[in-house]
Amino acid sequence: MNMSDAIRRRLEANIKDSGWHVLEGAPDPSAVRFWLYSINLVRGPRLGTQATTEYYRDLQNETGIFRDLKDSPYKPNELFGNTILGFDSAPNTAARKALYNAVCFTLGAFARSTQT
Repeated sequence: MNMSDAIRRRLEANIKDSGWHVLEGAPDPSAVRFWLYSINLVRGPRLGTQATTEYYRDLQNETGIFRDLKDSPYKPNELFGNTILGFDSAPNTAARKALYNAVCFTLGAFARSTQT
């Protein structure tokens, strides 16, 4: 076993113990060291994600979907707030999974607007 396997197993064990769930799938080879996460103070973690190079570049330069979100008539906090309301009130896991991308993009737009 090499160090990468040991670190991965330790991370997986920590995530399992914390109640977070990892989505199965091949890791994106363009991922950068930038993570976003959202937590409901009552229910716990909503989701966490590692940004791809494209997502991070668009977030930094306000291009792509982040330009579209900026040009919308809504403020970033309104977009994110309404998205997490929908996520938190989703009736089941499948409905929540359908909102993962929306949460990730509106969270990024909100973080960019607050510089957090």
